[in-house]
Amino acid sequence: MTLLHTQTYGHGPRVFIGYHGWGSEQGRSFEALVPFLPDDVTLIGVDLPGCGKSTTPSAKDALASWERVNDLVARHLDTIDSDKQVTLVGSCSGVFNACEVAQRRPERIRDIIMLEPFAYMPWYFSIFLKPVTGKLLYKMVFDNPLGKAATSLSMRKKKLNEDFDMVGSFGLGTDLDVAYRYLEFYGALTEHSIYKDITAPIRIIHGQNTFGAIHESVAMWQENWPGLPVTPLEGVGHMLNQEAPEATARAIFTGSSEPS
Repeated sequence: MTLLHTQTYGHGPRVFIGYHGWGSEQGRSFEALVPFLPDDVTLIGVDLPGCGKSTTPSAKDALASWERVNDLVARHLDTIDSDKQVTLVGSCSGVFNACEVAQRRPERIRDIIMLEPFAYMPWYFSIFLKPVTGKLLYKMVFDNPLGKAATSLSMRKKKLNEDFDMVGSFGLGTDLDVAYRYLEFYGALTEHSIYKDITAPIRIIHGQNTFGAIHESVAMWQENWPGLPVTPLEGVGHMLNQEAPEATARAIFTGSSEPS
């Protein structure tokens, strides 16, 4: 029995498991893709521990450590037909969970797809982890509309991206304490090279108009795996699944960014 909430879309023989990004949940991350699922695909969206509907006390207990979070996420894979290999789809920071699962269950992984994958923590997130002031600033930014507006304005002035929405991944029911705990986890992942032992095929899909940290991260992931295939989606920003769900679904499930 799994302690995580999951949602299954489609009934095809090819199984894809989706891990959402920071402050989000599986529905916000993956439901937009559902109308474009090929007939041969099953997509299973996972609410990470403490997120979405995975809020039981036992699921939240996993937040005690990054290891416990990913042990629990990997155990979900054990509930799926053991003879079947799966594709892991990590969205944004969900790529770290995909990599952790791939290290724990390498024999179960057919391949990994990274959507808009961070490889490091940009300064505009790491400021929230500063001693004493960091969490206070975090609450000021994410717990009131004025803080969110001021932060977005600051980002635009620094020309990170005119359409950059720092809280774009946050669902309406986001638990800010849980989101902060994940921020602490990501801040402790100092080297993307800890995943370079993964041997499953990996490819990256990102928005052509995404912000600089993602472009830098793509190059960093390619240091791990030289020749890593990369598919940029033209005219799309960071929120791939929401901005261009049909093109994103096509890139994920057929490996092509162009209509057939």
